[in-house]
This record gives sequence, structure tokens and C-alpha cells, in this order.
Amino acid sequence: DGALSGVADYLQRIKELAVKAGNGLITNDDKKAIQSEIDQLKEGISNSASTTEYNGIKLLDGSRSSMQIISDGNGTSHELENVNSTLDALGIKDFSVMGNYDIGDIDKALEKVSNGRTQIGAQANGLESAFNYNSIASYNTTASKSRLSDTEYGEYVSKLQKETNLNTYKLMMQKKQQQNEASNIARIMTSI
Repeated sequence: DGALSGVADYLQRIKELAVKAGNGLITNDDKKAIQSEIDQLKEGISNSASTTEYNGIKLLDGSRSSMQIISDGNGTSHELENVNSTLDALGIKDFSVMGNYDIGDIDKALEKVSNGRTQIGAQANGLESAFNYNSIASYNTTASKSRLSDTEYGEYVSKLQKETNLNTYKLMMQKKQQQNEASNIARIMTSI
């Protein structure tokens, strides 16, 4: 997205210069100077397209339409669509203010770059979601493994048996108390 942001900046400057060149008061020498700056900006766009890469894969030169970036915990692959930002793809390779020109060509190029940035943003959000899912799954798996490996089974079984015995004893005592209370109530009832 950073490289495309730079391309958008170049295009915006080209548009400003094209508007300036359209002023009827501009001389031919002024137009040549403006065209020289436009050519430098176009060279900057070409450099961005040819040098922007990830892991040795060119991202903006149109040589690949997409690349697989990751696989989430469900085995789902995520592909990043590459955005072609070459001068040819943007439709401004031959753009010149020295003759007849259409500023609409620059607007179309800006729209292509904007759409590409939107697409990359959406893909980045999807990748972030997959990353978060994988991080949570990894954390939960590690925590579960830790709890299992930290458990002392002998101690745990002994503790469980002790609690079971205590609960059984409590139930027996409650039953005995209820029998005593029932016996006392029966004696009281017979004496009445």
C-alpha cells in the first residue's frame, strides 16, 4: 500500500501540472519544463512498479496476477491480488502536455490506483483476521498442553479420592442426623 500511495502522489502531481499546462498563458518553453517534470514523475511511477517486491516477488509490475501468502488453521489459502501499476496498465505511458491531452487519463489512472489500494486494504484485513485466529488457536493449544503437562496425576487422583470420601462421610452424618431427628419426633408424637 505504501508504494501505491507514492504512485498516487505522483499521479496527483502530474494532474496538477497538466492543469497548469492547460493555462492559455503558458509558453511553449514553460510546457517543456512542465513535461520534463511529468517525465520524471512517470519515471518514479515506473521505478515503484519495477522495484516493489515481497520475498523476491514483484508486486506492482504486472508479472504476476496474485500470490499465495498464508494458510489459516482450517487449511484455507489466502491469495493477494497484485496491482499492476506500470505506465501501460495505468494508461499514461504516452501522456504529454506538448500536444492534445486528456486530464481524464490521469483521473482514470488515479482511480485504478485507488481501487488497488482498496483491494489491498480488504485483503490485509482478511489476513489480519486469519493471523488473529491462528494466534488465538495457538495460544489455546499451548495453554491446554501446559495444563495437561502440569497435572500431577497421582496427586490429582489422591485429592479426588479424599474429596469423595469426605462427601460420603458428610452424607452419612446427615443421614444419621435425620434419623435421630425422626426418632425424636416419633417419641414426641407417641407421648402426646
